[in-house]
Amino acid sequence: MKQVTVTAIGHTVDETLLDKLADKRFHLPHDYGAGLNATAEKLSHERSNSRALLIDEVKKDMTKQFSEQVETLEKQLKKKNKEFTEAQTIYKEQVESHNKIFTDQLKVRNEEFQKLQVTSGKQLEDLQKNFQEQ
Repeated sequence: MKQVTVTAIGHTVDETLLDKLADKRFHLPHDYGAGLNATAEKLSHERSNSRALLIDEVKKDMTKQFSEQVETLEKQLKKKNKEFTEAQTIYKEQVESHNKIFTDQLKVRNEEFQKLQVTSGKQLEDLQKNFQEQ
């Protein structure tokens, strides 16, 4: 911070050498006090404003981060929902495929069973005929 030279000697009519060298000149010590008070109030006001601005910036940053997190989670949820839907579709297709295979196998087994019934019925009749003939 740059050093500032200030004068407030009280000679309002005269201009001293020190006044010419000073960065800031006040006519009376009272004026210097009033100037310091005004500067202090200005700095206090700026500090309050800067605090409010900082709070606003923090709010904006937090809102942005929260929005980004929500957006990321929504994307992840959408992706997982899509994966779940695809898994349901695959499961449904597999169940239908297994049911068709089972139905086809059951049909084949029933046909074989009916053929065996017919064949065994004929064999039984033949045995009965042979037994009666003997």
